[in-house]
Amino acid sequence: AGAYGPAGQLAHQVLSSVYPTLDRRDETEVGARPGTSSEWWPDDHSQTSVSNETYGWGATTAILLLRHLFGLGPVEEVDQTAFELAPALSGELLRPGRRLGFANLHYRGAVFDAELQVERHHRLTGRLTPAAGQSVSVESGQGPVEVRRAWGAVTFPMHNGHRYVIRLA
Repeated sequence: AGAYGPAGQLAHQVLSSVYPTLDRRDETEVGARPGTSSEWWPDDHSQTSVSNETYGWGATTAILLLRHLFGLGPVEEVDQTAFELAPALSGELLRPGRRLGFANLHYRGAVFDAELQVERHHRLTGRLTPAAGQSVSVESGQGPVEVRRAWGAVTFPMHNGHRYVIRLA
């Protein structure tokens, strides 16, 4: 628990290896068919075969991305719309200016867009676009985090590898 950095590094390594095979547009004799996944994810995909490596397991990569890189996860309070963000970006994803986000996320009855923008020194800017009229509060281990609202979105400062609790009301 709390090992966000190592989990993020491992997820980034797997996604960097697997995603290009999932996203390719042409069919080859090597690897799974486009849009599907291999049963196992070796470092060298040239050893997998179309004839025995076509599974619908590509959704696993979405979980790695959402949960272990972006850091979206549940909190114990189930009587409110709340979730954690514990981003664990590594490698090329930590270059200043990089953006990682999701649109139209459905979570505990709420629908919102979420984005992380990489700043300098492992700092991030979190951005949430909740439903109209919905308020957002953010807490870190040190207490409340200042949020700014502009053009329907809320932004707030974050640090890579730290846990934040987001509440929508």
